[in-house]
Amino acid sequence: MSQTQPNIPAPQPDTSAPLTSLEDLVGFNDDLGLHLTEWSDGAAKMELDLVPRLLNRSGIVHGGLLMTILDATCGFTGVWRPEGEPKCRALSLSISTNFIGQTKAGRVTCLATRTGGGRRIFFARGEVFSDDGTLLATGEGTFRIRDEKPE
Repeated sequence: MSQTQPNIPAPQPDTSAPLTSLEDLVGFNDDLGLHLTEWSDGAAKMELDLVPRLLNRSGIVHGGLLMTILDATCGFTGVWRPEGEPKCRALSLSISTNFIGQTKAGRVTCLATRTGGGRRIFFARGEVFSDDGTLLATGEGTFRIRDEKPE
């Protein structure tokens, strides 16, 4: 029996406001300028302002960037914890990406939801939009939860 996923509504971000993040991102995600702007149990939203270094040689958003924001946002959907509980992280096991649209400038937003799974493995689906609401990419992934070990 197949389940259909509800379409995630296209965001209407305020691209004049500076982005702030709910979580300090590190490494590659920080280098790209990703920001986790909404996060709850089973859902996440990440945003990023496009700059020339994130475009491909045709001057449009690089597909690798779209896949990265899908990977990161989907991964956050399965690791939200209430304040005071130990943080945990997700490792990507597999990701499928569909490139649909293109953009050259503005803000890119990814909305993702956890679609299922168990205690250690979960599934998530995401959609990436340009700031005018154009669907740029969709993706689905399988992730494994990795708990943080105290130092």
